[in-house]
Amino acid sequence: MVGILIATHGEFAAGVLNAAELILGKQKKCKALSLFQGDDITAFGKLICRSVAELDDGDGVLIFTDLFLASPSNQVAANYPQLKGHKFKTITGVNLPMLLEAIGQRSAGEDLEDTAAASMLSGQNGIRDLLVELSTNKA
Repeated sequence: MVGILIATHGEFAAGVLNAAELILGKQKKCKALSLFQGDDITAFGKLICRSVAELDDGDGVLIFTDLFLASPSNQVAANYPQLKGHKFKTITGVNLPMLLEAIGQRSAGEDLEDTAAASMLSGQNGIRDLLVELSTNKA
């Protein structure tokens, strides 16, 4: 089963995982990491490495971060040499639709590549203007 690691600033990782579990139930092989003001960034990078090792059962780990080129994603990149022994993909801009999709894909037995691709598509498709959608569907 593909592991899922969510690494973000503040409580966002825990919050989005909590929301996903509210909808889909408690998840195995999912972990949320939070980076707070004043945290040791190097220690956070090591925590990412340890978490990937814990979550990787051979099917790989899908890492979600909140912002491209911000500390959580930068720590994945900075620790690439330590992570090379694991199969993983990192997607920035995590949102609830993409996390729900990832959980569904891995539950269906999809591999890391397909889970990542479906998650990105779902994340993008989940961004909508509600009033435009409502008026479009009236016709």
